[in-house]
Amino acid sequence: MKNLYSARPLAHQDYMGALMSLGVRREKFSDLMVVSDCCYIPMLPEIMPYILENLTKVGSNGVSCREVGLEELSVLPRPVRERSLQVASLRLDALVAEIAGISRSQAEALIKSGKVLLNYREVKDRAQDVHTQDVLTIRGSGKFRVGEITGETRKGRLRLTVEQY
Repeated sequence: MKNLYSARPLAHQDYMGALMSLGVRREKFSDLMVVSDCCYIPMLPEIMPYILENLTKVGSNGVSCREVGLEELSVLPRPVRERSLQVASLRLDALVAEIAGISRSQAEALIKSGKVLLNYREVKDRAQDVHTQDVLTIRGSGKFRVGEITGETRKGRLRLTVEQY
Protein backbone atom coordinates (compact mmCIF):
# COMPACT_ATOMS: atom_id res chain seq x y z
CA MET A 1 0.00 0.00 0.00
CA LYS A 2 1.49 3.34 -1.01
CA ASN A 3 0.70 6.68 0.62
CA LEU A 4 -0.24 9.06 -2.22
CA TYR A 5 -0.12 12.21 -0.07
CA SER A 6 3.45 12.54 1.13
CA ALA A 7 2.91 15.82 3.04
CA ARG A 8 1.42 13.82 5.92
CA PRO A 9 3.40 10.66 6.67
CA LEU A 10 1.45 7.65 7.91
CA ALA A 11 2.48 5.42 10.81
CA HIS A 12 1.84 1.77 11.70
CA GLN A 13 -1.22 2.69 13.79
CA ASP A 14 -2.76 4.61 10.87
CA TYR A 15 -2.57 1.59 8.56
CA MET A 16 -3.77 -0.77 11.30
CA GLY A 17 -6.74 1.49 12.03
CA ALA A 18 -7.71 1.59 8.36
CA LEU A 19 -7.68 -2.22 8.14
CA MET A 20 -9.69 -2.62 11.32
CA SER A 21 -12.25 -0.02 10.14
CA LEU A 22 -12.88 -2.20 7.07
CA GLY A 23 -14.00 -4.94 9.45
CA VAL A 24 -11.02 -7.21 8.77
CA ARG A 25 -10.32 -9.49 11.74
CA ARG A 26 -6.78 -9.27 13.14
CA GLU A 27 -6.05 -12.97 12.56
CA LYS A 28 -6.51 -12.51 8.79
CA PHE A 29 -3.28 -10.53 8.36
CA SER A 30 0.20 -10.58 9.84
CA ASP A 31 2.64 -7.91 11.01
CA LEU A 32 2.52 -4.67 9.07
CA MET A 33 5.85 -3.46 7.72
CA VAL A 34 6.00 0.30 7.22
CA VAL A 35 8.90 1.40 5.01
CA SER A 36 9.09 5.06 3.99
CA ASP A 37 5.75 5.91 2.32
CA CYS A 38 4.67 2.28 1.84
CA CYS A 39 3.08 -0.35 4.05
CA TYR A 40 3.42 -4.07 3.35
CA ILE A 41 0.72 -6.30 4.82
CA PRO A 42 1.09 -10.10 4.65
CA MET A 43 -2.47 -11.45 4.58
CA LEU A 44 -4.54 -14.51 3.81
CA PRO A 45 -5.37 -14.79 0.09
CA GLU A 46 -9.11 -14.87 0.82
CA ILE A 47 -9.19 -11.22 1.99
CA MET A 48 -6.83 -9.76 -0.61
CA PRO A 49 -9.49 -8.91 -3.24
CA TYR A 50 -11.59 -7.17 -0.58
CA ILE A 51 -8.61 -5.10 0.65
CA LEU A 52 -7.47 -4.19 -2.87
CA GLU A 53 -10.94 -2.97 -3.80
CA ASN A 54 -11.98 -1.21 -0.59
CA LEU A 55 -8.86 0.26 0.99
CA THR A 56 -8.54 3.61 -0.76
CA LYS A 57 -7.89 5.92 2.20
CA VAL A 58 -5.88 5.77 5.40
CA GLY A 59 -7.09 8.59 7.57
CA SER A 60 -7.51 11.49 5.16
CA ASN A 61 -4.70 10.29 2.88
CA GLY A 62 -5.41 8.53 -0.38
CA VAL A 63 -3.55 5.24 -0.83
CA SER A 64 -3.05 2.84 -3.69
CA CYS A 65 -2.91 -0.90 -3.04
CA ARG A 66 -1.39 -3.65 -5.15
CA GLU A 67 -0.36 -7.26 -4.66
CA VAL A 68 3.34 -7.83 -3.99
CA GLY A 69 5.16 -11.16 -4.20
CA LEU A 70 7.19 -12.67 -1.38
CA GLU A 71 10.41 -12.09 -3.32
CA GLU A 72 9.84 -8.31 -3.11
CA LEU A 73 9.23 -8.52 0.65
CA SER A 74 12.45 -10.43 1.29
CA VAL A 75 14.62 -7.50 0.15
CA LEU A 76 13.05 -4.96 2.52
CA PRO A 77 15.46 -3.53 5.08
CA ARG A 78 14.61 -4.55 8.63
CA PRO A 79 16.05 -2.52 11.45
CA VAL A 80 17.42 -4.93 14.04
CA ARG A 81 18.26 -4.11 17.64
CA GLU A 82 20.25 -6.63 19.65
CA ARG A 83 19.51 -7.04 23.35
CA SER A 84 21.25 -9.07 26.03
CA LEU A 85 19.04 -10.85 28.55
CA GLN A 86 19.38 -13.06 31.59
CA VAL A 87 16.68 -15.68 32.07
CA ALA A 88 16.15 -18.48 34.56
CA SER A 89 15.35 -20.97 31.79
CA LEU A 90 14.40 -21.15 28.13
CA ARG A 91 10.74 -21.71 28.94
CA LEU A 92 8.33 -19.57 26.95
CA ASP A 93 6.87 -17.78 29.98
CA ALA A 94 10.32 -16.89 31.36
CA LEU A 95 11.47 -15.48 28.04
CA VAL A 96 8.25 -13.53 27.40
CA ALA A 97 8.42 -12.05 30.91
CA GLU A 98 12.02 -10.93 30.49
CA ILE A 99 11.57 -9.52 26.98
CA ALA A 100 8.33 -7.66 27.76
CA GLY A 101 9.45 -6.54 31.23
CA ILE A 102 6.50 -8.15 33.01
CA SER A 103 6.01 -10.83 35.67
CA ARG A 104 5.81 -14.51 34.77
CA SER A 105 2.14 -14.62 35.76
CA GLN A 106 1.43 -11.70 33.41
CA ALA A 107 3.43 -13.50 30.71
CA GLU A 108 1.32 -16.61 31.30
CA ALA A 109 -1.86 -14.55 30.83
CA LEU A 110 -0.49 -13.15 27.55
CA ILE A 111 0.32 -16.66 26.33
CA LYS A 112 -3.10 -18.04 27.27
CA SER A 113 -4.86 -15.12 25.56
CA GLY A 114 -3.15 -15.95 22.25
CA LYS A 115 -1.02 -12.81 22.11
CA VAL A 116 2.25 -14.75 21.91
CA LEU A 117 3.37 -16.59 18.79
CA LEU A 118 6.35 -18.94 18.58
CA ASN A 119 7.67 -19.39 15.05
CA TYR A 120 4.47 -17.72 13.76
CA ARG A 121 2.18 -20.22 15.51
CA GLU A 122 0.00 -19.60 18.53
CA VAL A 123 1.22 -21.48 21.60
CA LYS A 124 -0.90 -22.04 24.72
CA ASP A 125 1.67 -24.03 26.74
CA ARG A 126 3.64 -21.65 28.97
CA ALA A 127 6.23 -24.37 29.64
CA GLN A 128 7.06 -24.75 25.92
CA ASP A 129 10.83 -24.83 25.35
CA VAL A 130 12.28 -22.08 23.19
CA HIS A 131 15.41 -22.75 21.12
CA THR A 132 18.02 -20.54 19.49
CA GLN A 133 16.88 -19.01 16.18
CA ASP A 134 13.19 -19.32 17.18
CA VAL A 135 11.05 -16.29 16.34
CA LEU A 136 8.91 -14.96 19.17
CA THR A 137 6.10 -12.46 18.47
CA ILE A 138 4.59 -10.69 21.47
CA ARG A 139 1.64 -8.50 20.50
CA GLY A 140 2.28 -5.06 21.91
CA SER A 141 6.02 -5.63 22.34
CA GLY A 142 7.33 -6.68 18.93
CA LYS A 143 9.02 -9.54 17.16
CA PHE A 144 12.20 -11.17 18.44
CA ARG A 145 14.66 -13.81 17.25
CA VAL A 146 16.36 -15.77 20.02
CA GLY A 147 20.12 -15.60 19.52
CA GLU A 148 22.96 -17.55 21.04
CA ILE A 149 23.36 -18.47 24.68
CA THR A 150 26.49 -16.55 25.67
CA GLY A 151 27.03 -18.04 29.12
CA GLU A 152 25.73 -18.39 32.64
CA THR A 153 25.66 -16.07 35.61
CA ARG A 154 27.04 -17.10 38.99
CA LYS A 155 23.49 -17.87 40.09
CA GLY A 156 22.89 -20.20 37.15
CA ARG A 157 20.78 -17.87 35.01
CA LEU A 158 21.32 -18.06 31.25
CA ARG A 159 22.78 -15.13 29.33
CA LEU A 160 21.50 -14.86 25.79
CA THR A 161 21.09 -12.40 22.98
CA VAL A 162 17.79 -11.49 21.36
CA GLU A 163 17.35 -9.57 18.11
CA GLN A 164 14.34 -7.26 18.07
CA TYR A 165 12.92 -6.28 14.69
